Amino acid sequence: MRLWWGTSADSEDGGAAWLRYTKVNIWEDPGAAALVRSVADGNETVPTVTVAGRAMVNPSKRQVMEAVAKYAPHLLPGHVE
Repeated sequence: MRLWWGTSADSEDGGAAWLRYTKVNIWEDPGAAALVRSVADGNETVPTVTVAGRAMVNPSKRQVMEAVAKYAPHLLPGHVE
């Protein structure tokens, strides 16, 4: 899957980006629900996002993009190794 966040380049959330992601329904996956509760003070808060094993509860688009840039830059469009 791909996630599209479309915004203007000068917007507060840092512009548009394409990211691959896996969507998990925590109410259908007990293991995923347990993971969310473990990082969300016992709550089943959605969205909870993980980037390279680092969890963020209800992050902004900017926070997700910053985490991807820092911990998983290879996922960003145009990344060259």
